[in-house]
Amino acid sequence: MVIKSLSFYLATEKSVVITNQAYIRVAAYVFALGAVSLSSEITHAAIAVNPNNNGSTDVVEDPDGAAIALVNPLTDPLTVNADIAVGNSAMGELQINAGSDVIVTGSGVIGNDLGSMGKVSVTGAGSTWEISGNLTVGAQGQGQLDINNNAVVTVNGLVAIGDGSGEGTLIIDGGTLDNSGGNGIIVQNGTLRARGEIAGSIINQDVVEPGTSVGILNLTGAYVQDITGLLRVEIYGMVTGQFDEVNISSTASLSGDLELNMIGLTPAPSDTFSILTAGTLVGEFGNVADGARLNITEGGTGSFQVDYNATSVILSDFQGTVDVLPGDFNVDDIVDGFDFLLWQRGGSPNPFSATDLSLWEANFGFVPATAASVTAVPEPSGVSLFLLGLGVLGALRQRV
Repeated sequence: MVIKSLSFYLATEKSVVITNQAYIRVAAYVFALGAVSLSSEITHAAIAVNPNNNGSTDVVEDPDGAAIALVNPLTDPLTVNADIAVGNSAMGELQINAGSDVIVTGSGVIGNDLGSMGKVSVTGAGSTWEISGNLTVGAQGQGQLDINNNAVVTVNGLVAIGDGSGEGTLIIDGGTLDNSGGNGIIVQNGTLRARGEIAGSIINQDVVEPGTSVGILNLTGAYVQDITGLLRVEIYGMVTGQFDEVNISSTASLSGDLELNMIGLTPAPSDTFSILTAGTLVGEFGNVADGARLNITEGGTGSFQVDYNATSVILSDFQGTVDVLPGDFNVDDIVDGFDFLLWQRGGSPNPFSATDLSLWEANFGFVPATAASVTAVPEPSGVSLFLLGLGVLGALRQRV
């Protein structure tokens, strides 16, 4: 069976079993599935793929060119008794949504050949992707796997993020990667960005970022950071969940580098941040020794003291300044109505400019954690701000 486009939708509550032992190739231009046996019907609009009398299937053309999307909850899972490649030699995408379950009895590749681009998204409670073998995200091409909103991906072999000349990205945003029965997760050439749960052990040879902006990565297993690895941490508040954390149930073995970025927060010297905890901590980041200081990379100028103990890495004693929040024209760490009034009076960096006003609108209401201890000052109500804004915008139009 050869499918020359990328789009068809599963619209059945019966199981669909693909029993061929050839590669399942998902690419924008050619699907080379070989002979397959379908136990149910797959439909997309007026397109139907049905078994012929001889057990094979027809060539299917679909002008829409969308992704394969499993959008209906299934009574039985979709089972692929073969390997699967999403983005084999061109572009391919697989979406598993709304409680659907896909089982692959072989191995999986996302972004297989040189020049290919593949993406798999698993989204929503009850949505699962189960792989019996290995999973490579970015073999020789570019691959991305997203696990979102309580979805679960289970891999019983090795998970490789970037392999050979390929580059991979694994993003976990409120989902779970279960490699507890597998051979580990290795970040070779790419990024693991995670706010959620990982069961299994990680070897970081490139980049790990807790959170999907900021957030907590809970790892049930061990963490090994090689000399080429980087742990990137962002901080924008004092409360748990407002700065990146990695919680490791087993041993953390550290090497490589630590990178610190700030987002609109100026901590007091007495403020502390526990960015990594483990059952046992071994080693140190190569770019900062115990008790030494590490400069922040983005968000301002300054540095933290970095301390290692038996189970954690702790930041403290911040010294320096952090970049002013966009729209915080009076530099009080709060983007509020008083900044709007200052803009009205020409007190923003670019007096009366629409650009400065847009920055204020985009960041209105942002209050860093350090501002929580400041005594609240009554602000203009939303209605009065709105009316005031109308008047100012009218004045702005007259100026133009």
